[in-house]
Amino acid sequence: MSASDFERYEIEIDNPLYPIALKDMNEPPEKLYVIGNPSVLSAKSIAVTGTRRSSPYGEEASKIVANEALAAFVPVITGGAVGCESVAARTVLENGGLHIAVVGTGADVDYPSSNVDMFELTVETGGAIVSISPWGKGPTRAGFARRRKVIAALSQMMVVVEAGFPSGVFSTAECAMELGREVWACPGGFFAPESRGCNMLIEGGAKIICDSSSISRAISSL
Repeated sequence: MSASDFERYEIEIDNPLYPIALKDMNEPPEKLYVIGNPSVLSAKSIAVTGTRRSSPYGEEASKIVANEALAAFVPVITGGAVGCESVAARTVLENGGLHIAVVGTGADVDYPSSNVDMFELTVETGGAIVSISPWGKGPTRAGFARRRKVIAALSQMMVVVEAGFPSGVFSTAECAMELGREVWACPGGFFAPESRGCNMLIEGGAKIICDSSSISRAISSL
């Protein structure tokens, strides 16, 4: 069984299940394709994003952020990608939390294939897989670009755990800032190229995560 075998929904913008947060976008999607629990999309949540080429530092940071969300009973949104996002999602799922995967393909497409079990568990445990691409749509550059805006709008705050430069994370963070969402970033070492993006985000106005209590306080204020 895969996530695509679970109940599906097509939620148009005038449907009561359509998350109000998405209406903050200049051009909110007219329809959402959802597998799983559509009501979770309206819960207060945080987005966790980061590089696909995660370092041990980035993975540990992902776990810390995910655990703080768990402690506050706040769902975690990711793009379902490998690396930092998978670590955060799996940490949440393995400890009884809720995960929302906003994917750049059709919601019924298991991509990346290495995360098939993660997508299935997301739906089984009360979370959801959501897309603005129609059923069966494969991966495209445009699809992944559009999902960044949805991730930013759907969340109340965004945490960038690890990012080099250049990175697609910048586009997601920029969308979040434009929508008035708080953006937080984990700092890295001066000589760590995998953290250069996070350091630049902090320089540009993102809030710095000094330790687990920083993220705990931020989540509690949602």
